[in-house]
Amino acid sequence: MTIPYAFQLDSVRQIHRFGYRSIVVGDPGVGKSLIALLAARRLLDGDKQRRPVVVICPAGLKEHWSNEAAKHVGLTSEILSGTKPPRRGQLARVAPLVIINYEIVGSRRIKGKRTAPGWLDTLIGMNPLMVILDEGHRTSDPKATCSRACKRICAASPHVLILSGTPVTNRPKNYFMLLHMVRPDLYPAFFPYAMEFTNPKRTYWGWDFNGASNLNKLHRQTTEQLAIRIRRDEVLKELPKKRRIVLPVEMSNREEYEQALDDFAIWMTQTHGTAAARKAAKAMELSKKAHLKHLTAIGKLPAVFDWVDSFLEESEDKLLLFAWHKDVVDALHNRWKGISTTLTGSTPKGERELRKREFTNSKHCRIMVGNLKAAGEGWSAKGIGATAVIELAWTPGTMIQCEDRSVGIGRGVEGKSSLIYYLIAQNSIETWLLELLTRKQKNISAVLDGGSREGDLDLQKLLTQKLLEERKNR
Repeated sequence: MTIPYAFQLDSVRQIHRFGYRSIVVGDPGVGKSLIALLAARRLLDGDKQRRPVVVICPAGLKEHWSNEAAKHVGLTSEILSGTKPPRRGQLARVAPLVIINYEIVGSRRIKGKRTAPGWLDTLIGMNPLMVILDEGHRTSDPKATCSRACKRICAASPHVLILSGTPVTNRPKNYFMLLHMVRPDLYPAFFPYAMEFTNPKRTYWGWDFNGASNLNKLHRQTTEQLAIRIRRDEVLKELPKKRRIVLPVEMSNREEYEQALDDFAIWMTQTHGTAAARKAAKAMELSKKAHLKHLTAIGKLPAVFDWVDSFLEESEDKLLLFAWHKDVVDALHNRWKGISTTLTGSTPKGERELRKREFTNSKHCRIMVGNLKAAGEGWSAKGIGATAVIELAWTPGTMIQCEDRSVGIGRGVEGKSSLIYYLIAQNSIETWLLELLTRKQKNISAVLDGGSREGDLDLQKLLTQKLLEERKNR
């Protein structure tokens, strides 16, 4: 059994004061899963009906939750898999902890109009004592199948605990679904929430809720009612902090990139004629910017190869690399195939934990090339002091999750700062995206931590403006 930190026990007591309906907003590395398991253990010990606690998490973290529960609080667990639940009655005697991944909770289309029923009815039938949503920001989209399913099972349980390092992934509107699932009595409907906290704008097509307003009030309100904020730099002062280092690199395909930028600018001019045309073309605009982003990553690979080679020669440390596109991940892995492993969405679930252990424990495996999503959350890179970001995400929350794999309890190198390198192509879409992501994070911090903000930021709109200015000033 693990001896918790004092702040972790304080968090459990706060969860108790909130009636076990709470959002734990903790920086990666502060032990949110242990806090949740301690709270679950406390509830289970007092439950005479012997109802289970249901944990819903990303697929790659199910084994992690099972191992943590047994190791830290002595709870046995049952891991649910597959899209087809067993027949009624076969799960009549379940373990205290039932673990399932988001993808299979609700029904989903499999062939044509056929749908797989998912586990939702089975889980509700268990009459869960508490539902824990790990990486709960995955349920922020109210239209998504897993969000609707999680909403239903949360409504069927007396206690709900949501864990996330980044509950506000992009805008205050993303926060509502989490608040509603935890306290539907306080946040019963989106519209009144949006009118107060999203700086709503009436447009030709209806309301635009992509802004932000009254963030200090939202922070104060949620902190008093349901949210527990755990900042690593406040509770773990003895741990090393991270250092961000931006390294400008050259692109080998500058001419191809600039041609794509020209095409983007011409296309924007042609579709700018009417507001209706712009709205219809929004998805295409994002696609064209994604193409520029991809070209940038491909173009800077030679410079990235050189930098990583130098890092490996000059240091005996291991290196965690983050990218997005499959061809970029493959290129990085193939460059150092004998000393590297990968972790992406296509990595078989049964191999994910093995690859993490190989990277952290094997002397021969010095590099892990991870996808920003698949390798960016829910695990601890113990003994890893250096991270290099090769491609940027569209949201600051994703970047913070990636950075913090090597920062916190059981992460990084003891007694040393964790180094986060950003290899950014000079005079490219990455230059502007990194600037805007940094500014966007300040708005998110205002919701979670209070304080001032820079003003409402529509990242995609501002990024388009920056790209057009870049092309005009060439």
